[in-house]
Formats: sequence, structure tokens, C-alpha cells
Amino acid sequence: MAKQLHPEVAKAKMPQLRRNGQTIKGPEPVGCMNSGFRPMIVRRWTISGKPDAYYVGYETEIDDLHEDRLRAARAGRKMPISRKRGDKFGARLYKSASAARAKFLELVSDRLYENEATREEYRRAREQARSKNPETAIAGALRLADF
Repeated sequence: MAKQLHPEVAKAKMPQLRRNGQTIKGPEPVGCMNSGFRPMIVRRWTISGKPDAYYVGYETEIDDLHEDRLRAARAGRKMPISRKRGDKFGARLYKSASAARAKFLELVSDRLYENEATREEYRRAREQARSKNPETAIAGALRLADF
């Protein structure tokens, strides 16, 4: 069973990537700026100069995957089509726009759900830190320090 897309993602319209190098970026994790972990889709020519392909994944992983493909092409080895971030999804090369868009929307949806959970956790910790009970307030302040 497929995961349910976030309501904002489900109603969003995604523009077409018509030119080489065009990029669409998704949301950053809550509290991060320019971390390199926002979902991204990029249209690029393939290394061999043949018809274009779509890179989908996290910013840093897409750059690393492209570099891995360049190194493999120079060395005459088989070029990788995906890269993992630990044991999770990192980046992948897609030949079709529809498959790339579907994966990008899934990544954006996951990030939005994750951001909502983080905001809710922060809100609860803030309420706990404002408590009149000193033990609860200290526990809440310690939880806030994690943010």
C-alpha cells in the first residue's frame, strides 16, 4: 500500500523541467538553512551526451551521485544510478519524468510530515518548559535544548 501524500503536496502543481539544469527544490528540515538535505529534482544531460535524465534526491547526494558517474565514465566503469545515505534513500537517476516527479513528491511529502512532527514536539517542549512545576520546567528546558 502506497503512503498517503501530504495534503499540500497532493494539491500542488509541479512545473515541467524543460531545460538542462532546471531545478525544483523542496522544503528544508525545520531549523536548518542551506544544510543540503532538502529534496531536489534536477534535469541534466546524461554523461554520454545522450537524451537527458532526472536526478532526484537530497542536494548533497545528487552532487555526489553526479560526481560518481563522472568518475566512472572517465575510468570506463559502469556508472551508478543511485546513491544511499546510510541505509536510506539518497539520490537516484531516473530516465522518465513521471517516475522522477512521483519520487520527488514522495520525498517532499515525507519532509513536510517530518517538519510537522518536529514543530509539534517543539511546541510540547515549550509548554512543558513554561510549567509552574520546577521538575517539569527543567525537563522541558532540557528538551528545548535539543532544538
